[in-house]
Amino acid sequence: MGEVEPNSHSKGPVILAVLYPVTVLASLFVAGRLFSRRRKLGKWAADDYIIMMSIVCDPCLRSPSSIHMFHFGAAEVADRPDPNV
Repeated sequence: MGEVEPNSHSKGPVILAVLYPVTVLASLFVAGRLFSRRRKLGKWAADDYIIMMSIVCDPCLRSPSSIHMFHFGAAEVADRPDPNV
């Protein structure tokens, strides 16, 4: 079997260039929320722990899809073959 070549018309790099800064910005907002909740209430509630878990799991779940998107996917729809052929 031959090796699959990356798609030269991929929008993956552009998508990732937007995706990661937005993720960092969202993480900063979550950190601010957690800081203010801890300072105001003196403790965190169950929803805070769920938010922390989602922030920790986000890179783990995003990395494989990001690699796939950057290397092989997110190409122009017009470049894809017709599935009905």
